[in-house]
Amino acid sequence: MDINTFADRFLYLKGRLYSGNLSEVALKIETALDKTSCLIINLDSLEKIDLDGAYMLYIARNKANEVNKQIIFYCQKNIKVKRIFTLAGINYYKTIPSTV
Repeated sequence: MDINTFADRFLYLKGRLYSGNLSEVALKIETALDKTSCLIINLDSLEKIDLDGAYMLYIARNKANEVNKQIIFYCQKNIKVKRIFTLAGINYYKTIPSTV
């Protein structure tokens, strides 16, 4: 899993998000969220995501909301990510303009 940050507000996930690396990714998300009140996570470069990965992202977003912060998932092109969230019944889906 490759995780890159940009301008303390954008987090890019690349590679595989699955049960084997959830703790590492969750920690990076929490650390990034400590620096901003609105974190945008780009999911388009994920090669693979499983149900555990989808639920971890869902839970991270809910935890952020509880402390008046926001996580926005950016996913315009990745069919795998869209499909796993649909199969899991998680209605997180928000997209932001590609100009961001």
